[in-house]
Amino acid sequence: MAAEEVLPSHLVDWQSRGQYLILEGRRVFLREAGSGPPLLLLHAYPTASWGFHRVWSALVDRYRVVAPDLPGSGFSEKGRGQDYGLSAMAKVLEALLRERDLACPHLLAHGYASTIAQEMMARGQVFASACFITAGLFPRVAHRTVMQRLMLSPLGPLLANFAPNPFRQFSRRLSATFGPASQPSPEDLRAIWALLRYNGGQQAVSDVLCYLTQRRRQSDRLVAALQACRAPLLLIASPDDALSGTEEIAAWQEALPDAALAILPAGTGHYAPLECPDAVLQAYLAFRGTVSAGSALQGLR
Repeated sequence: MAAEEVLPSHLVDWQSRGQYLILEGRRVFLREAGSGPPLLLLHAYPTASWGFHRVWSALVDRYRVVAPDLPGSGFSEKGRGQDYGLSAMAKVLEALLRERDLACPHLLAHGYASTIAQEMMARGQVFASACFITAGLFPRVAHRTVMQRLMLSPLGPLLANFAPNPFRQFSRRLSATFGPASQPSPEDLRAIWALLRYNGGQQAVSDVLCYLTQRRRQSDRLVAALQACRAPLLLIASPDDALSGTEEIAAWQEALPDAALAILPAGTGHYAPLECPDAVLQAYLAFRGTVSAGSALQGLR
């Protein structure tokens, strides 16, 4: 990173508490802490695992939390022209589960990574439970930002030389995906900017966003994987999320009428773990309470 893009001290601390693994030949940053039932924590883009930092302590107090930065994100390996497709990312996570001897973890996935979790399900991965936050699980109703559309166009690789730049423009565009009642602080914006640009990550933006095209092409397969899942499911959603919102809520209820649904406070946008961490945590812990109760009842039968 350039001198003017030195990592904020809290990101340095986040990085210092992690480790690096080589998975599928790629250098992957990992935060792992806690004990108890294993929880695979998968991040949105471009916030990386740091995007969960406001719920981290509460989760680690209860679970063994395994939180990678996917290749192309955060502190993990980046680079233009690499494979960031759904299958490639699923293989990295499958290798992580083997490395950490986690055959059937619980899953908590946000945004971008929810689609990768669907890909894992379609490939046969079993989860003890699965929770998705503002997720874009149904491509037919998911929206794209102007920048996403530009990055996926033939101009994308060229724009990647300059984007996301300047910082003021990046801040304005990213802030539009947060809710009106929970706009990011200048410190949060600087952190996300630094995470995106770390190790030249801006060069890989158009490649990482290929998942948007892939999920649209594989929509039926990915939704079918959700419907075939036998584990307890929860969607934590916000009607005010500009990237999914009420349409995703309706699609979830139609496709999965027996699955759990939690609605976030009005005015919450796409980055709920940063915007309203208490509400996200409350919804998730309540869900896990029902999962535990259900498992106990099943054991008595």
